Amino acid sequence: MRIAHFTHWASLAVLSACSGTAAHISVTDGGAAQGGGFTQIGGGANTLAGGQSAGSSVFTGGAQAAGGVSNASGAVAAGGSYVPPATGGSFPKATGGAQAAGGVTPTGGALATGGAPTTGGSRATGGNKAVGGTTTTGGISAAGGASTTGGTTSSSTSQGGGGVILYGTPYNNVNMWLGPVDYVESAFHNACGLEDGTHYPTSIQTLYGDYIIGLDGENIPNVESHCDDCAQLTANGKTIIAHVVTYGIENGIDAIDLSPQARTALGLSDNNWIGTWQFCACPTNGTAIYYEFDSRQWNPQNFWYMRIWTRNQHLPVTGLETKLGSSAWSKATQAGDGAWETQSGVDFSSGFQVRVTAVDNQQIIDAIPAPTGLDPAVPVAGKTNFQ
Repeated sequence: MRIAHFTHWASLAVLSACSGTAAHISVTDGGAAQGGGFTQIGGGANTLAGGQSAGSSVFTGGAQAAGGVSNASGAVAAGGSYVPPATGGSFPKATGGAQAAGGVTPTGGALATGGAPTTGGSRATGGNKAVGGTTTTGGISAAGGASTTGGTTSSSTSQGGGGVILYGTPYNNVNMWLGPVDYVESAFHNACGLEDGTHYPTSIQTLYGDYIIGLDGENIPNVESHCDDCAQLTANGKTIIAHVVTYGIENGIDAIDLSPQARTALGLSDNNWIGTWQFCACPTNGTAIYYEFDSRQWNPQNFWYMRIWTRNQHLPVTGLETKLGSSAWSKATQAGDGAWETQSGVDFSSGFQVRVTAVDNQQIIDAIPAPTGLDPAVPVAGKTNFQ
């Protein structure tokens, strides 16, 4: 039995007039560890999502949001509008090449020996399993007919079975470990969430369901840009879609950590942990995009900057901008925990607009009310979602 030592890194963002320092906390997990498991690294360089393709038009597929549904936990609906993408240009659909027959079957790769599964910790609570468009048939079509391993994230798309929009190339025959990844953070902090002791909001847990995962923070480029994106996972002839809520140091290149529910759904076990995954559009089922704010800056109240997470987006987000009154749009930068950080020295206390850009150049504009009347623990619902 192998005992795993986990080092937990948390990043505190550089905020406005305050100078931030990184907190390094060493935590020893005395439990037995499966051949996987990862160390959370919430920090990282502020980078924008890589592999964008400029000037491209809207993807096909995906449900159009039905007018800004406000979900549980008293989410505040924000006014806003949907801006269609610029016309001209399109992302290439997968053409040519052989269609994989009967789904992806993990092959190759020696099974790791030794190591017992991680035990203890609470399972994720709250939320329903993702429904709609989660099952693929006939395998994944690789763009250009080339099947690669350890793919990279890009703006190219392909069409999976069941109408799922896939991005980049699949990560084939990788380790899929039991994290465990869960909302109560029984073993690890979720790197895409707040580091103030709070967890993913209940309303977002309900929207995401129990299928949640963590990515390889060392080998996935710009890993923080994938916070709250989705991935299609396939193993043992079974396929699910899961939300990305964390990342860290993995046991195996491009490996992922799973929630207990995702592991069970894929038929994985202590002796069977190989599968394939690929980034994809999220099944939002007509619900709106959400905005979550960093509660640490509001105690005491300080509205001279904003840290904003986008949650429940149908497509990957590549940019966020803010606007006060009639002023010009100002770009935010993405921090290591996935939050978008606005410029400092600007008074947001009277409310502001946000403009969010997706990987296919669709844009959503929402109006955020004055933060003095908001509960930072309750995300604000936009009026729509990407198509």
